[in-house]
Amino acid sequence: NSASGNSGKGIGLKGVSNALVESNSVSNSGKHGIVLDASTGNTVQNNTSDSAGYNGLYLASSPNNFLTRNAVRNNSNVGLRLQNSSGNRVTANWFDNNQTFQVKADGTSSLNTIQKNNISLPASKPTVGVSNTSLMALNMSRNYWGVTNEDSVAALNASTGAAWTIVVPFRLGVVDTSVGADTSAPGPPTGITFDTSVGAQVTISWTAPLTDADGGGTTGLPGGPVSRALGPGTG
Repeated sequence: NSASGNSGKGIGLKGVSNALVESNSVSNSGKHGIVLDASTGNTVQNNTSDSAGYNGLYLASSPNNFLTRNAVRNNSNVGLRLQNSSGNRVTANWFDNNQTFQVKADGTSSLNTIQKNNISLPASKPTVGVSNTSLMALNMSRNYWGVTNEDSVAALNASTGAAWTIVVPFRLGVVDTSVGADTSAPGPPTGITFDTSVGAQVTISWTAPLTDADGGGTTGLPGGPVSRALGPGTG
């Protein structure tokens, strides 16, 4: 389905539970692209929400929904806004070039999990990442932000009381958002040792992880990169 140029919202659910909003293209809505209002337990997947006048995806008083594999881009305000909405899971989406924030949580929103998404900021506004003014927990770890050092990712967190919003660990490369993709990074290695017995040389050894970061087993793990931090926050 396609909804373009609506004066208000492109697609809206109000007081709806356990519905599927799938494979729609929503563009140039006067206000919001896709809206869930007082709705719970819904799945929103494989949609495009582009160039809305306000927010691309807007959840108002809507808990426990699942948002996945949506492309949310070029919206004039926020990519995903969570207002008084808690317990939502948001994964494998693209948030791209939204002009105020890519993600915003406010009101009483809490315990939302926003992980394994690709987040790309406008070139002219390189710090409009996430805003959380709810002063409640928001998990935004394991996302790809287009940068690869901790200080740069931390700078994208414009939240009031930034400690409430978790952005670390983060992904170092683009998340594969295709159906069935393996998006779980391996767990940390154990038994790390350093041998400096040879001059001007450090030999590092470790035991490969048996589980991934989500607690599942690792399969097809060929190895991993070893990088050298040049200073605090650069690794």
